[in-house]
Amino acid sequence: MASRAPITIFDEPYIGLDAAGRQLFYDVLIDDYMENPRTIILSTHLIDEVSNLLEDVIILHKGTVKLEGNSEDIKNKAFYISGMKDRLESHISGKKVLNKEEFGRTMAVAVFDCISEKEKKAMETDDLSISTISLQQLFIFLTGGKMIKRGDINE
Repeated sequence: MASRAPITIFDEPYIGLDAAGRQLFYDVLIDDYMENPRTIILSTHLIDEVSNLLEDVIILHKGTVKLEGNSEDIKNKAFYISGMKDRLESHISGKKVLNKEEFGRTMAVAVFDCISEKEKKAMETDDLSISTISLQQLFIFLTGGKMIKRGDINE
């Protein structure tokens, strides 16, 4: 960071730091960036912890770019939708579904796609629940990782 090179690369720079130490690192990084704007590349596995620092995101998996774009644009396209299966299916037709889980007559899906305000209102009218997906969960879905739910591993 001290070199203030036009491109500054950090690869898991906070390994070994506790939560307070990592926050101090992020604060110093932002302060330094504000005084000396430049491109900063931060390779991390603590995605949720740094998500508020990111302007652009690139998700890599096994040497392949799985997702690239503006952080806010990406967050605005990542949703969990849940409710009665028969009602939900019509709303997700044509959408990019990353994950689907069925529980009897109900279903929960992770969607990465544009959902208009009109579509959201229609989903709410059909008693469907809509919430956002964190960048960390999106990373897990896009890289085929395992999610731990209800004490089990869901592949």
